[in-house]
Amino acid sequence: MTAELLEAHLAGRVEVAIGRASDYFGPGTTRSALGESVFGSALKGGRAQVMGDPDTLHSYSFTPDVATGLITLGSASEAAGRVWHLPVAEPWTTRRIVEQIYALAGRRPRLLAAGRTTLRLLGMAMPELREYRHTLYQFTDPWVVDDNAFRLALGGHATPLPDALASTVDWYRGRASVPVA
Repeated sequence: MTAELLEAHLAGRVEVAIGRASDYFGPGTTRSALGESVFGSALKGGRAQVMGDPDTLHSYSFTPDVATGLITLGSASEAAGRVWHLPVAEPWTTRRIVEQIYALAGRRPRLLAAGRTTLRLLGMAMPELREYRHTLYQFTDPWVVDDNAFRLALGGHATPLPDALASTVDWYRGRASVPVA
């Protein structure tokens, strides 16, 4: 799809700028690698569920930063015609992120990391989990995004992870107190 869009741009049929984010989290984001299975679990005192090796570095994108980056791409003529990695905070290990989230929630961290075998077994009962095996490498090897091109050409910055995680925990905490109809 990327190649088709860039070809259409070069042909003058459309103006295209493509923004890519890493695995994301943030207020309102419940279905992501760190969503309900980590933030929600932390606030409930449950076990965080992640994929792969929690001790490898991983870049996680904060959804408000993704939105700001996409707005920048849509309004900067010099952004057209290429693919950009949106601003992202420094990579941390998933374990460190989970520990920070649990500390913010006032809980002792508990973590379950699902590897290929676990995903295969879970996939028998929950077919939607089968697809995750194909992207597991993103969580077993370092997954570090380099956003320098965006920052140098278009400016912008990413919210520091401690602030982004605190904001997200606050959103989850507030959501838990809202009655569900």
